[in-house]
Amino acid sequence: PVHDSNGEYRYSIGILSWKEKQNADEKASLEKLRAIMPKKMPADSQPKEFVGDAVTVDSDAKGKQFKASMIKFTKLLWTIDTEASLEKLMDTKQAKDAFHKFLKKTYEHTQLDFWLESRNFDGDNDAASKLCEKYLGMSASEAATMGSAAVEAKAAEFYQVLANDSFPKFIKSKYIDPVVETMLGDDSRMDGSKGLVWEKYKVPADMEGFVFSFVAVAETFPACIVISDMSIPGNPMFFINQEFSKITGYSKKDAQGRNCRFLQGPLTEPASVAVIQDTLRRGVDCYVRITNYRKNGETFQNLLSMRPVHDSNGVYRFCIGVQFEVDASTDLKKRLKKLGLLLQLLPSEIEVSHSDAKSGPKHKKKLAAHEEGKEETETPAGTSSRLFPKALASALEAAGTRGPESSAAGVSAAKRARKVGAAAECDEGDEADLDAYDQAEAEAKRARKV
Repeated sequence: PVHDSNGEYRYSIGILSWKEKQNADEKASLEKLRAIMPKKMPADSQPKEFVGDAVTVDSDAKGKQFKASMIKFTKLLWTIDTEASLEKLMDTKQAKDAFHKFLKKTYEHTQLDFWLESRNFDGDNDAASKLCEKYLGMSASEAATMGSAAVEAKAAEFYQVLANDSFPKFIKSKYIDPVVETMLGDDSRMDGSKGLVWEKYKVPADMEGFVFSFVAVAETFPACIVISDMSIPGNPMFFINQEFSKITGYSKKDAQGRNCRFLQGPLTEPASVAVIQDTLRRGVDCYVRITNYRKNGETFQNLLSMRPVHDSNGVYRFCIGVQFEVDASTDLKKRLKKLGLLLQLLPSEIEVSHSDAKSGPKHKKKLAAHEEGKEETETPAGTSSRLFPKALASALEAAGTRGPESSAAGVSAAKRARKVGAAAECDEGDEADLDAYDQAEAEAKRARKV
């Protein structure tokens, strides 16, 4: 590691050699080389392109950014699990009244009234008849034919419509904003999020509101979520959530401050790595299926999505990574839908309170040929909502594993390498197994070359 004269970690110098083929002279030479490697450098010998400390932001601007981000991320959580969110919010009078007012525009409020009252329904047939007469426009004779089972079925029908159609629209409307603001209160919780990020990382002043609101929501989110700072050499993760630790086995102390490539290993697909490198370099969304390793050495299939985040000055600031483990027991269709919703709501640009031209290097997103010319409606996040399921599904099947060059050949080679590698997982003493391992290694080399 190389630190500058201000004590900041600037670079890491790596020396690689073939240990098994080293002779005595080479070992001695390597020791001398390691000894003369610089550990410090003058801070002014190579000024940083972006220095977050140079930006001054007052507390009001931080609080405004925090609150705006919290409103967005709270809506995000409600959108991901609409059924549980509907149940919870309808227990509060303000939310119930706001939803009722929203539904009155389309005359659907009676469905809400029917469902809410049915939650206190005790199964009495007389009460069932009165409920149908009151909200379904039935005559007394018609309502008398509706028993408790019919009422419960109708309530379940209305609930599905409300949770999966009306409620998501309500969340995106202006009617929900006062409800969210009341629930969030003031910005005092910003301080409570500081302990969730890497202890050696200083959050840039102009991004404190966004970062602390995001990690507060992401910490307990049921998907692996990480954030990397793209302005720091090596792009270290300064935040990982609880689910990341649960899936990978790495604690915050283990993982924060490192680049997420440490999860890669011998069976990691070269073509998938090429996709990650290519999309990060171009500052565009990434969807890829990749083999990663847990702390205990076990492999797992990871459906990785990455969202580059720029500030309003065009500076490439962060990259948000979302990981879903793919296994035989996973309800892929349901998880894919939730992942698509999550990615649509992740920000691609953060408004900052300054417009300093020297705030950092500008970075323009560069779409590849196969990503241009789309005619679908754009979402606020800047990506077509109809593209999400297709892009994620392609990544899930490894068909979306596209690198800068020769993507089809690379995917094909990587698929063969994975297939052979999987077939080779058996006893090391078996001669046939050794042949299979040799074949897997050859396929992997070919994939890397492609």
